[in-house]
Amino acid sequence: MSQELIQHREDQSRQRLRALLDPLTASPPWLIGCVKALGEGLRPKIPKAFALTMEQRATVTEMSTRLAQHLAPASPADIGAALALLQCAFPAAAMDAVTAKANVRAYALALEGVPAFALDEAARRILRGEAGLKHAFMPTPPQLRDIANEASRPARWHAVQLRRLLDAEIEREVSEEERARVVARFREILPN
Repeated sequence: MSQELIQHREDQSRQRLRALLDPLTASPPWLIGCVKALGEGLRPKIPKAFALTMEQRATVTEMSTRLAQHLAPASPADIGAALALLQCAFPAAAMDAVTAKANVRAYALALEGVPAFALDEAARRILRGEAGLKHAFMPTPPQLRDIANEASRPARWHAVQLRRLLDAEIEREVSEEERARVVARFREILPN
C-alpha cells in the first residue's frame, strides 16, 4: 500500500511540474480561448463572448494564486540542495574556505528570485545533457540562472496572462445601427 501511495505522489509531482513547464497543456480549453482572445496593450480588453463567468473567474483566481506560490523564490535550502546535487555530479578542484564561501555566495546571488521548480528543472536538464552545456564542468552561476529562467518562462508568462484576464475590460458590443451610422458618416467625409 505504501509503495502505491509513493508512486501516486510521484505521479502527481510530475504532473504539477509538467503543468508549470507547459501551462497551456494543463489549462482547460475555455481558458486557452479566453487568453487568446485578450487584447494587447496595457489595459487588456476581451470580447463579451469570452468574458469570464463567476465560476471561471474563481477558477482563474485560484490558478493565479497557486501559480504565484510556485513562482515564489526558492529557499536557501532549495538552492543548497540543487547546488549539492550538481557539485556531486561535477566535482571541482579543491578550494580553500574563503574561495568556497565566495563561490557559494556567487551562486546564491545569481539564483535570487528563481523558483524552486525552475531550479530543479535546470539541474535535471543539466544532468541529462539537455541544457546545451559542456558536460565536464559545473555550470557557472549565470549559466545556471539562465537555464532556470528558461524553465520558468512559460509559467511566468501564464501568470501574467491570468492576471491580465482577471483585469480585462469587457469590450462593448457595437450595434448594427451604430455601425451603419459610422459607415454613413465616413462616406460623407471621404471623397469618392
